[in-house]
This record gives sequence, C-alpha cells and structure tokens, in this order.
Amino acid sequence: MYSVVVNLRSPKDWRLKVQEFVARLEDRFDGRLLLLVALPSPSDLLYDSNVLVVLDDIRPGDLEAVVSLAPEDVNPLVVPSGDRDAIDAFLLKGGLRIGHKG
Repeated sequence: MYSVVVNLRSPKDWRLKVQEFVARLEDRFDGRLLLLVALPSPSDLLYDSNVLVVLDDIRPGDLEAVVSLAPEDVNPLVVPSGDRDAIDAFLLKGGLRIGHKG
C-alpha cells in the first residue's frame, strides 16, 4: 500500500483540481483505483501528462472514462498496476502521491 502525501508547496488551485479528480475517479472506479500521482504543477509534464492514474487493470472504456472525468488542465496517463516504470518515473519526476484507494 502506498502512502498518502500532499505537497503543500504545489499551487492550491492545482491541489484542489487533483483532489476533485481523485473523488471523481473513486466514484467511477471504486476499488479498482489503486494510486494517483500528480506532478507538482499542471505545467510539469512526463509522457505529455501531469497526472498518473493507476488501475488494477485496464479494461475497455477505462481510458476514455478517465479522460472524461479529468478537470481542465489535468492530463492523465492511465496504466495498470504492474507498470512500475511509469510509476517510478512519475515519482522520480517529483510527483507526489496525493490520493489512492486500497
């Protein structure tokens, strides 16, 4: 299980958007949402994304659902739980785990 970390140096409006996104994802994906890693600001990008969404597995329609739930300025990358390369890359880029369910 991952820790829950909030970077209070990140812009407040960015933190609020990411928190809103987490709530939407939890409602839609219930226990399938395992981890969300947001980069420190919306202008920080990795793989053209500023938020990593980790699901237990990727099913048909999941990518479209995640994108449709994203608030403005949130550009999600969706990966299955086994994609350690993407998870580690977001964490090393300065992303902080700010929400998860599990």
